[in-house]
Amino acid sequence: MLTSIIIVTFNKLDYTRACIESIRQYTPQGTYELIVVDNHSEDDTPLWLQEQPDVYAILNDYNAGFPAGCNQGIAASHGDHILLLNNDTVVTSRWLDNMLTALRSSSAIGAVSTLTNNCSYFQAIPVSYTSMDQMQQFADSFNHSNPELWMERLKLVGYNMLIRRSVLEQIGELDERFTPGNYEDDDLSLRIRKAGYRLLLCKDTFIHHHGSVSFGARSSAFLKLLENNRKKFIDKWGFDPTDDAIIRHDLVHLLKLPAGSKPHVLEVGCGLGGTLLEVRNTYPDAVLYGIESKTEAAQNASLVCSSFIGKAEQALEQLEQLGVKLDAIIFHRTFHTLEEPAASLSRFLRLLKPGGVMTAVVPNLLQPSILYQLLDNTIRREQLVGMSLVEIRELVLGAGFAEPDITGIFNSADENDRRVMEAIAAARGTSVPVNYDMADFIVRAVRPMERGA
Repeated sequence: MLTSIIIVTFNKLDYTRACIESIRQYTPQGTYELIVVDNHSEDDTPLWLQEQPDVYAILNDYNAGFPAGCNQGIAASHGDHILLLNNDTVVTSRWLDNMLTALRSSSAIGAVSTLTNNCSYFQAIPVSYTSMDQMQQFADSFNHSNPELWMERLKLVGYNMLIRRSVLEQIGELDERFTPGNYEDDDLSLRIRKAGYRLLLCKDTFIHHHGSVSFGARSSAFLKLLENNRKKFIDKWGFDPTDDAIIRHDLVHLLKLPAGSKPHVLEVGCGLGGTLLEVRNTYPDAVLYGIESKTEAAQNASLVCSSFIGKAEQALEQLEQLGVKLDAIIFHRTFHTLEEPAASLSRFLRLLKPGGVMTAVVPNLLQPSILYQLLDNTIRREQLVGMSLVEIRELVLGAGFAEPDITGIFNSADENDRRVMEAIAAARGTSVPVNYDMADFIVRAVRPMERGA
């Protein structure tokens, strides 16, 4: 079977040359075709491409952008699988074999991707190499196919994405509304999943990624492009591709459920189900439930879990009627939004089995950034959300949980903020809030075991 490797270029010949040379070195000949679409580069890229006997080059006389360039390459390809690869990558030992093994492991798998050193959405890992030789040594020891390291994801970043041709034929090409690029991979991932296929991140495979070579990482123009394309995605689908796809690894880690168990887990504020997917990756037999107030997000979460659309209290009533009993409840930034927090939290407690766990992330109301906006008269009502540490503890204990473990995520408070808080405390004759340097509180609480159990 043939894999069509499609690369879109715009200048940066040195990166393109290194990428293609690594493909030649680390990919078995005869298993792939190499198609490069050049978007009117102003350096020697077009000339160099024309000199390569194993490259089918498409030379545009204008910059068509990344999505359109990929579509041109797909239209010219012949492979059973399509691999979209950035030109600022360097591939490694067994990279493609491992990806194909994962993709072909089930007809339900629509696309796969890999780990790297520079990427968003938790596809990057820390590395210590300082040269490409060291990188290749690292990857050679790292890249060993292992199904236990294949993780299902809501979306895959398109720097290195292997897709079944039959899937692309079913869902259509990349959406060119996202020209010149960014968020077309979010859109493609979503359409693959809505067609009934799964996405896998192969955590058994690593390639190098320089990152944002064509767009210019973090420049003002790049940041503006990201925001514009994010808005285009929201207009198309009705939810945020970043906030609603978040994965809270910390809350999943705090569950600490028995390995090999079949836990029933509910997330309140589940978005698209990214955190619940991580629960399933950790506990493969988990039964998942999600509550989400955004209709479009909840509908997509139904691809992951039994989803309930609406406010927490409305869904709570449905769960009670169904007689659902849970091993864990996750509140993702929704704990502080319960309309009747004391009563609602008590009802959520009763859904938990004895020994069941609740984890939550709760914004800290008592932090300098909120105080400053209050004093400047620039704060908006929706920013006045959160709770104090004291309030959280009182609610949790009042609902019937055991003494909670409460930690936090630091904000950017500095020495000047500390002096401000000390001055205010001195003027009022009180002590400085001990947690003013926390952006969010992370809560873990357990329903006590029944007496005699």
